[in-house]
Amino acid sequence: MGLQHAIQVDSAGTGSWHIGSPPDERSIQIAEKNGYDMSGIYARQICASDFEEFNYILAMDKENLLNIQKVKGYSESINLDYFLKFNSTSNTLDVPDPYYGKVDGFSNVLELIEETSDELLDHLKTKITSVG
Repeated sequence: MGLQHAIQVDSAGTGSWHIGSPPDERSIQIAEKNGYDMSGIYARQICASDFEEFNYILAMDKENLLNIQKVKGYSESINLDYFLKFNSTSNTLDVPDPYYGKVDGFSNVLELIEETSDELLDHLKTKITSVG
């Protein structure tokens, strides 16, 4: 969409148990199968500076949203919400956690993330072009 100059994306967990670890092997497998390179990606935990660096912080589920609010507290200056709020066809706000399932769960989550990301990009493009 030509927005690479205007958008920076990052990912962080709310717990500390995977800090420094690469993604789950099943996630890497599905990512590579779909053309994504996950080399060089390691888990990190969300921190207070994320609220200064990013305009949007999007949680994958209710538990993560609550944990993110504990890090920052409520502030109207940041767009803190559910990732799936940007998916017009989803009937839930929680992205399913595929960790305890089989590899097809990772594939399903990737499809959901791609679909939602398309709608999120449409939203951001509207915001960016109206500002600048």
